[in-house]
Amino acid sequence: MLSRKAAENISSSFSGPALDLVMRCLKKSSGQSVKSYPSELREFALTLQFHSSRAYDYVRKIFGNCLPQTLASWYKCVGGNAGFHDEVFSALRTKAESSSHRKLLCLFTVDEIAIRKQLDFDPA
Repeated sequence: MLSRKAAENISSSFSGPALDLVMRCLKKSSGQSVKSYPSELREFALTLQFHSSRAYDYVRKIFGNCLPQTLASWYKCVGGNAGFHDEVFSALRTKAESSSHRKLLCLFTVDEIAIRKQLDFDPA
C-alpha cells in the first residue's frame, strides 16, 4: 500500500525505535500480523512508561495501539524469596570488576522480618 518513494522518505526521516514504531504501525494498518517487538522498541516503551504513564498512553493512542497495552511481562524482577539472591552477587561482581585499582566497599544488612505464607483479609 506504500509507494517506494514514501517508504524511502520514512526510512530517511526516522531511525532506531522511531523507525521500528512507524514500520510496525504501517504493517498493522495493512493487516499484517506483528507479534514480536524489537529490543530497541521494547526499551523505548519501558523508558517512556517509566517516565510518564500518561505520555505512554498518549503515544500508544496516537500511533494506533502499536505499543503494547501491558508491559508487566517485560519487567525483570528479582524473586521475592528470603535469602541471598544470585542477582545481587552478580551485580557486586560486575561492580568489582569495573572498578579499577580502588577498593569496593559493600554494606551487608540483615533484617529480621517474619516471613510466612498467609493472606490476611479485613472486610471492615
